[in-house]
Amino acid sequence: MKFVKSPITTSSKNEITRQFKKQVDLRFLPPLRAVFLCSHSWVYRAIFFLALFFVYSPPSFADGGTCSVLILFPKNQDNVEPVVRECFALEEASDEVRGQVDWIVTSGNNQKLPFLVVDKKRTLIFAYSKDGAILGSSPVLLGSAIGDVSIPGTGSKELSKILPEERITPAGRFYARLGNNSNGKEVLWIDFDMALAIHPVLDGRSKERRLLSLFSESSKEHRVSLGCVNVPKEFYTRLISPLFSKECGMVYVFPETSQCDSIFDL
Repeated sequence: MKFVKSPITTSSKNEITRQFKKQVDLRFLPPLRAVFLCSHSWVYRAIFFLALFFVYSPPSFADGGTCSVLILFPKNQDNVEPVVRECFALEEASDEVRGQVDWIVTSGNNQKLPFLVVDKKRTLIFAYSKDGAILGSSPVLLGSAIGDVSIPGTGSKELSKILPEERITPAGRFYARLGNNSNGKEVLWIDFDMALAIHPVLDGRSKERRLLSLFSESSKEHRVSLGCVNVPKEFYTRLISPLFSKECGMVYVFPETSQCDSIFDL
């Protein structure tokens, strides 16, 4: 994750040009150069750095290339949604995740289906092809309650009546498929009876706050949902939805208070 700010502090255009030429040859970016020299608003600077990012660090899914999540925040964040661009950052998976993914693929536990791995301890999600090739990763929001086992009956409750201690994202292996929620929006159901799904961060009054929590470096701030796994909208629409559109798949939610051996019967 990168919080990008302009490294240039002087107001002199000549000084700006001289400093910036040390980092990149502007002869290859004449349109961006014009924007950089002529505009002082955070919007245009955000566009400039986004373009620069993709020109010099294009993501590559085919060869497993890496790419960072780029977030640009305006100076005044009151009632302004941050400019967020999810680039399917291939976050470094922990040794535990890598070991379990090796077992999933070599044992055929995923049944030759695409699968997702949710690392609850690090509040990250990883997407894999049916052959175990990593496709991308992203931060996630999880249930606010700590625990690995759902409390019976939670899925049948109205959302407003779910108690704080019941807001658990359960660990386990789930057979997942796309479907619609009660509002007609597409989600990836991981446990229909418990009303648990993977879906984009929902629109609404708390959207801006959830987006800030989603990209916070503090894992505690990622624990805000009622139990569902929330992901960036673009990560869902460009990766998860297409991945599960033609066939079902598996979702592995790794435990935070238990051992993987006991959850996955290793």
